[in-house]
Amino acid sequence: MGISEDAHWRADPQGIVDGGNGLFISARDAAKFGQLFLNGGIWNEQQLVPASWVTESTSAKNRGAGDGTGSYGYQWWMRSFAPGSNNTYATPYAPANYDVYYAFGHAGQFILVVPELDLVTVFTSDCSSSYAPRPYFTDYILNAYMR
Repeated sequence: MGISEDAHWRADPQGIVDGGNGLFISARDAAKFGQLFLNGGIWNEQQLVPASWVTESTSAKNRGAGDGTGSYGYQWWMRSFAPGSNNTYATPYAPANYDVYYAFGHAGQFILVVPELDLVTVFTSDCSSSYAPRPYFTDYILNAYMR
């Protein structure tokens, strides 16, 4: 996939990586990962991840914490988002909801995948609230895709 050799996972002193956090990757490489899943595990016409795993991992296994983060699959969160729902920008379009699955990390790191719109969005940030980028996604990016 051409992922940068600088990408790495933080390990504990014994060299063990838990796989659930501590990934250091560029925004461009994170977008490639989101695109891989959007394409059903296919990259450059080659099946790198089984399509069945993409479907399974992006399907809810539990309802999450109940705090608006959404349901949880295998390392992916999922929920619906509506353009303009954070009221930072008044949407001129009719109400809509889009099912999104997303990777969510500390301080506002996101890979958001919207299959209906064929859209992958990545945020890298250092916010005091991990949720801070979400209004930009709902109120600006989703609005940009509205017709």
